[in-house]
Amino acid sequence: MIYDIIDDLLPKEFNAICENKLMNSHRWHFPPNEIGDDNPHGWENNGLVIRSYPSQDNNLFEINVLGSVILETCIAKHAGTFSNICLERLVWNRYDRKSGCSFHQDSGSGIQSTDVLMSMIYNLNDNDGHNIIGEEKIPSKNGRCILFQSTDWHNAMPPVEYPTRLTLNAVFSYSHYIK
Repeated sequence: MIYDIIDDLLPKEFNAICENKLMNSHRWHFPPNEIGDDNPHGWENNGLVIRSYPSQDNNLFEINVLGSVILETCIAKHAGTFSNICLERLVWNRYDRKSGCSFHQDSGSGIQSTDVLMSMIYNLNDNDGHNIIGEEKIPSKNGRCILFQSTDWHNAMPPVEYPTRLTLNAVFSYSHYIK
């Protein structure tokens, strides 16, 4: 279930700082290949990722701070209230025209049985890619934030005309939610 779609969460200048830090990072790597043999889109790969949190790597400190600012701003601007929030992970995604992400559900690392997971996808640049969450197609837009239940099946579609699509996928646990 999509809880919220927030446009213009943060200024484009902030997103440009994030984009610059990420595009100049040497931490990008290919995730495990999850495309499989049934690849109707013709993707060549799953894009590139930086899994920055949790991490003991001090070189990732800056992008962890940027990711935390994005997540905390999303939570503050969302109409609902979450209790006992705990950041589970930050994963930065970089897709080109030949990469995409198959349908999946997000997971966390150390959640308790009483906790629920929430996912956030934040678009750092303008592009013509999109996400599909459940049955809903949500176009990418610089500053657009999508907040949804981590158990929802979702995927990422690459840009067609633009060279790159940059997103942050954050997952956090919480114990209670009030709308």
